[in-house]
Amino acid sequence: MSQKKPKKLFNKLVVFVKPTWGAHPENVKIIYEHVIEPIIHYAAGIWSAALKYKHVTNKLLSLQRLFAIKIIQGFRTISTATSISLAQLTPLPAKILAVADIELSKLRGFSRFLPSDTPLERPSPPSNLLHPALRTGVRFSEVTDLTELDATSRSDTTEIYTDGSKHDGRVGAAFIVLQPHGSPIIKRFRLHDCCSVFQAEMLAIDGACAWAIQNKIPQTRILSDSLSGLTELTNPNSCNHFAVSIFRSVHAAWEMGLVIQFAWVKAHVGIPGNEIADSAAKTAALLHRRPDYLHTPISYIKHENSLLTKQAARELYGRCTHILGLFPDLQNLTDYLKTIKPYFAITQSLTNHGYHKSYLFRFKITENDLCPCDNQSSQTLEHLIVKCPRFASTRLSHSIAAGNLPELFEIPFIMSRPETIKTYHRHISYIIKQLKSFNSLIP
Repeated sequence: MSQKKPKKLFNKLVVFVKPTWGAHPENVKIIYEHVIEPIIHYAAGIWSAALKYKHVTNKLLSLQRLFAIKIIQGFRTISTATSISLAQLTPLPAKILAVADIELSKLRGFSRFLPSDTPLERPSPPSNLLHPALRTGVRFSEVTDLTELDATSRSDTTEIYTDGSKHDGRVGAAFIVLQPHGSPIIKRFRLHDCCSVFQAEMLAIDGACAWAIQNKIPQTRILSDSLSGLTELTNPNSCNHFAVSIFRSVHAAWEMGLVIQFAWVKAHVGIPGNEIADSAAKTAALLHRRPDYLHTPISYIKHENSLLTKQAARELYGRCTHILGLFPDLQNLTDYLKTIKPYFAITQSLTNHGYHKSYLFRFKITENDLCPCDNQSSQTLEHLIVKCPRFASTRLSHSIAAGNLPELFEIPFIMSRPETIKTYHRHISYIIKQLKSFNSLIP
């Protein structure tokens, strides 16, 4: 992986991105995630083994830090861990490992997250699809309540309700056949625990089609509450394993003079057939037998890799210093950043890197760290936010909004009240905006 191209793009980007003007931080983040990252982890499955060397991971994190600082509009002295955590970016080495694992899993058909006897579900090859002239997809009607069901039901049509369920970490599917004359028939299927509800829903629809053909039912209507599954079937070129099988079943039924129709039924509105199918699917999930379907979706591999990247982000966050005292856990920081995105003023308050004199004195930019308000107190961010009389007006507004409670400057308390979030951020922004001119009043 060469860093030349990302760095060239960064050098062009910085011309238009400054701490207080230029491209919006969210736009910078979009450029990073959708342009820079794909360039970096291109063909990661080939070269990701190099990440076992520490100097490689350090170079990647250093490169990511450049973009993170632009995203949060921070000072160049902010640490790698703090800048990446504040920008809410996935650590680049962990991201590359995840992309590489997904690529290799797709190629090999198995994954390190699965037992050796559990294969990965793959798209059907084009050769398995129907001839292009025969591909029509399916259309489905909508049934939202019992009134619509009664209005669209026909006495000569066999109705089959399908459903899939994930219950207590186990996956099952079922369909129930309601014949015009005869008792209901229930079929249950057990899927591997790593399978998804979408797969269960599609398996149930596929099983219902196969049953209708096997029993030569003249008129069949399959009712499913899976809108995603039925929407997938509207795409005649879908390579989904179940979709291809269903298309073939519908075509075979047509050749035999049979009719299979589809309908989406709204779940949990008191439609008896749907409620029975839902109960049967939950029962199927708890069956103690070998799964009828073992192939795991790629979404499971992505989910497992997502957990690893989140763990890597938490470990990187543990290397932060000042911000760790404000937010003991990365999730706390994430929740806070949902209320306001990092920008020039807020970033200074969270990182302790800013225009206040205690920071400037540390880098020998000023002769001392004393605040002009009394020339005795050290001008830390805490002093400016809590005590400095120069900013008493915005502090008073925040204090009134917080009800004059003693914890009015504690982050958990501020986050608990929407009105205090606004006044606190207004207070911080006013301090940062006035700070340079305030400090220039020193004789």
